[in-house]
Amino acid sequence: MSTLSLAADGVFHTLQGEGHLLGQPMTFVRLAGCSVGCAGCDTNYQKVRRASVDEIMEEIRQSMPIARVREPWVWITGGEPADQDLAPLVRALKRDHFSVAVATSGIKRISVPVDWLSVSPHGALSMRWGNEIKIVPGLNGLDAERWIAENDETIDFWLRFLQPLDGDANSLEECLWIQSRFPHWGLTLQAHKIWNVP
Repeated sequence: MSTLSLAADGVFHTLQGEGHLLGQPMTFVRLAGCSVGCAGCDTNYQKVRRASVDEIMEEIRQSMPIARVREPWVWITGGEPADQDLAPLVRALKRDHFSVAVATSGIKRISVPVDWLSVSPHGALSMRWGNEIKIVPGLNGLDAERWIAENDETIDFWLRFLQPLDGDANSLEECLWIQSRFPHWGLTLQAHKIWNVP
């Protein structure tokens, strides 16, 4: 039986706070562990328990008001989800007619087909295509302007976002400057921190 490592807040229902799906109600599955190990990470992705796909599916059903949600979404995040075998969970979700999103640093390839792939690079990038890419200037020392200048022509994302570091006026100013140089990049934010939702 396939099992996954879950973090403390393993399965919870909330609103998407970033990117193109901003405001969309969805259930998050936070997987434990991260091979990237960013020094500035604000997420508790420490392993708390292992759970089978069936157990995770039951937790999703209990947390999500499926009857009242027109299009039920599950957002798989971490840590780094690509460190674990996502295929059994994604297959189970698709079998139950969920839309599936994965958030990754892009350090490893996501090979299982999903409905939405969100990449937030923290350096080297193996996953060079997806639905959206979000870059936070200054996070873990990332020089966003240089990264975009070096990678913009060789990545394939439908949407490209700059995202200011939470509440940092200098980060917002940097995002606006970079966006003026690369006008096909949009701006997003961490709205869940403004809304005070998980």
